[in-house]
Amino acid sequence: MRWVKDTSRSLTSRAVLSCVAALVATAVVGGSTFAPAHASGTTTPTASPTPTPTPTPTPTPTPAPVPLPPAPKTPTFTAAIDGAPQYQAQSICSPTPKAGTKKLAALLQTTYGPFSTDISRACNDGGLSEHKEGRAIDWMVNYKVSAQRARAVSFLNWLQATDNFGNTNAMAKRLGIMYIGWNNRFWSGYSPEKGWTNLKGCLTDPAKAAASYDTYCHRNHVHLSLTWEGASGLTSFWTGRPVAAECPSPWTSSQLALKPAGDITPISPVHVLDTRTGLGVGSPCRLSQKQWSSDQRDAVVQVAGRGAVPAAGVAAVAIRVTGLAASALNPTITVHGNMTSTAVPILTALSTGTYFGSAVVPVASDGTIRLSINRGSADLRVDVVGYARATTLAVSVGSKPTGTAHIIPAIPLFDSAAAPLKPSTSRTIQLAGQSDIPTSGITGMYVTLTVDPSTTPGSVQLISASGNPVAQVIAMPGISRSVNALVPTTDGRVSIRNVGSATLTARITGQGWVSSAASGSRASMFPAAVTAVDTTANVGLKGAWTTAAPRTVSVAGHFGVPVGAKAVVLSLSALGGSSADTLKLTSNGTVAGVSFRPLLLAQDTVVVPLRADGRVDFVTASIGTGLTVRVLGFVS
Repeated sequence: MRWVKDTSRSLTSRAVLSCVAALVATAVVGGSTFAPAHASGTTTPTASPTPTPTPTPTPTPTPAPVPLPPAPKTPTFTAAIDGAPQYQAQSICSPTPKAGTKKLAALLQTTYGPFSTDISRACNDGGLSEHKEGRAIDWMVNYKVSAQRARAVSFLNWLQATDNFGNTNAMAKRLGIMYIGWNNRFWSGYSPEKGWTNLKGCLTDPAKAAASYDTYCHRNHVHLSLTWEGASGLTSFWTGRPVAAECPSPWTSSQLALKPAGDITPISPVHVLDTRTGLGVGSPCRLSQKQWSSDQRDAVVQVAGRGAVPAAGVAAVAIRVTGLAASALNPTITVHGNMTSTAVPILTALSTGTYFGSAVVPVASDGTIRLSINRGSADLRVDVVGYARATTLAVSVGSKPTGTAHIIPAIPLFDSAAAPLKPSTSRTIQLAGQSDIPTSGITGMYVTLTVDPSTTPGSVQLISASGNPVAQVIAMPGISRSVNALVPTTDGRVSIRNVGSATLTARITGQGWVSSAASGSRASMFPAAVTAVDTTANVGLKGAWTTAAPRTVSVAGHFGVPVGAKAVVLSLSALGGSSADTLKLTSNGTVAGVSFRPLLLAQDTVVVPLRADGRVDFVTASIGTGLTVRVLGFVS
């Protein structure tokens, strides 16, 4: 893997936090020294002016010194430590206190007494603030009260101490402290070399020494903003496992060429990226959001020349992406061919658990694809399950076999209702020989795996002939849930495995297969996705769902899909409405498209067999559901 740096950012976006001067003042408490803080939850990094002489500040009266109370109880650690925090500005409204934030607030109260630890703030109150994402604390200890100041000094000294292994600011890293505001000053975990600096002019403006500025200047509380990793409780102070540093900026060109691709050749999954082990990256790291300085953090993954993927001539790959331990609230991972092409959302993580997605992605001229995350960070695994060589797009539909794609009406191929799948068991299913599927000459199957509702958590994996999972669907109460996949197979067999604790009923529907010889139709994959529906922008369909009636979109003859096309490859991104549901697509048969939860995003990639008029009906009973549909290619 290579990592690409965005070289187009402006001088202002490169700038560091503004401050009038980098002052370090020393307060004496019980004989110990401490250099207090700079910003609040509403401070956004801006360009720094040329340093000027610092006026002598009006001193804050210092009460009589008192002994420092004991620091928080510290777990036993090894030398391994979390990566340095990065600045992650508030970007969404979610003021509910996050798990790690609540744990830190409880630690403060357990150690130092029941002083208020305010976390949440209304999203319409003031400017940017991590309080609005439930990842900031205002610890209400007052600098002007000796006993309270001593508590703050004890805690902050502990945060910034160097540990026995030489790790500087050790507890701040292990807790994911992004920045601190306290007593006219600011300190940041992402620029610790600056020390404590001037907070919003509170050190240099005599007017701000007035008591009316005590809250503004953080003299009556300590402000603690956490990274998403700290706020979610993923850091080593809580788990004992350090969170790896963010993966470095890539340095390759953003303008690499993309080409149309033809038939997809299924292959046994090729493992091309694992950020946990460093595969494809050099050393363990985490896919992270774009920095406030506009530095990109895209994962640039080399796919050409890996495993069974040819080293030259590849224009698209079918991939399976696994997202693990995402730190932020509902981050979305997207994939694209280069930095300027349309990004296709591939999965949204709804917790710190494991989530899966699939897509067909254009490959840049240097043999790479890109993945990014819009918020926080996550570990990522990518497997290639198929590739397509460069070609020209088909502009019309012929009558002779020209490719390896075979499309059939969406039909049931397997149902375990008579013998449900028990926990930790697998089952192999012979799909070849059913319907129009031949008994030989198959290299892959386009299928949908559906799991019936379950009151007990559980999930089922779809397994390729090589024993590798290519898709997974999580069972939920109340509704059936589905996932679509290209499954490599040389003998027409696929397997399913119950990896949960509930007995589950699973079903498989087929939309087509891939042959080893050019005895079928030709697939054409676009070099960039084409948006066919965006209910938010009133493209294709106007507005979200208001009734359960089908909503129809003409696909053939539009969006680059020729009249007479037999199938279309779609990327679906749904924002759930009033209830959980699975969006269904009906044309030549019905395909379970994307399963979603209320008010949450979900994605899937699906092959939809088309009826003669080239129209597709989109159906959901979840009122208020929004939908984006991107056309990735077609079969003609």
